[in-house]
Amino acid sequence: MLPATTDVGLRLCDTPVPDSLVFALAPEPACADTANIATMVTDQLFTASRDSVTGEFDKSYLAKCLDVMSRESLTLQHNILEYHYTLYYYDLAGNLVKTV
Repeated sequence: MLPATTDVGLRLCDTPVPDSLVFALAPEPACADTANIATMVTDQLFTASRDSVTGEFDKSYLAKCLDVMSRESLTLQHNILEYHYTLYYYDLAGNLVKTV
């Protein structure tokens, strides 16, 4: 329990706060935050509008591009060719040593 005191001023750790540390805030005008609030709301509306337009564009772009799948076909033909190679090994004198 805190000791009884007649001092009703500010206290920090049960020690009175010096008057040099106490200051009063000046009251703000009633419409001081109006510009900040308007900027914030405008930014939110712009972001929502941009996201909506971007989402609609992506949706229509993908629908248009993927719609072509039913009308497009790709056929690839390739003849399978097998080749046989013969390796000739020669020594330094130029004589055939081995074939593989």
